[in-house]
Amino acid sequence: MQQLKNKLRYDIENLNFIALDVETANSSKSSICSLGLVTVKNGKIINSEEYLIKPKDLYFNLINTRIHGITAEQVRHSPEFVEIWKIIAPKILESLVIAHNTDYDIPAIQGALGQYGITKPQITHACTLRLCRYFFPKLSSHKLSHIADHLGFQLNHHNAQSDAETAAKIAIHTIPKVGIEAFNLENENITHNLR
Repeated sequence: MQQLKNKLRYDIENLNFIALDVETANSSKSSICSLGLVTVKNGKIINSEEYLIKPKDLYFNLINTRIHGITAEQVRHSPEFVEIWKIIAPKILESLVIAHNTDYDIPAIQGALGQYGITKPQITHACTLRLCRYFFPKLSSHKLSHIADHLGFQLNHHNAQSDAETAAKIAIHTIPKVGIEAFNLENENITHNLR
């Protein structure tokens, strides 16, 4: 346990993490149709990827499609999440994961895996939404688009890759200013105590 805490402390202090974002086909969090994955090493984005994913149940709600622009036809021949998981699991399970609203993204991943009978993995994560509420308490909104505007980051909102890149930039900007002592290294969600 101490070795894991030491690695986590090192990764936070050196800004080594994976940022991600998911978009869903319908109101079910497990209906992931797109995933953005960004690798950050020493505070620099070194890789950025987007995966189009065929949800197990290929049902797209028009509301969701209007938000992110992805249709059932676009993902009909894409791999299902279980195939993408084989590619991304080593990165996610061995890294600190950052997302803007981990209360959505992490359960979405766990729910998608549950559809294939895969046990819910433990994912050590930090939420940039919580970081922003803590670091920018006087802002009227802490939505990703609002924070991106506030910090001058370009954002193609609800594109999973762009959202993940923006979450990464927010983390790079805020983590050094918040400081390691603000994080709860005992909890799977290390930003759990931040309000």
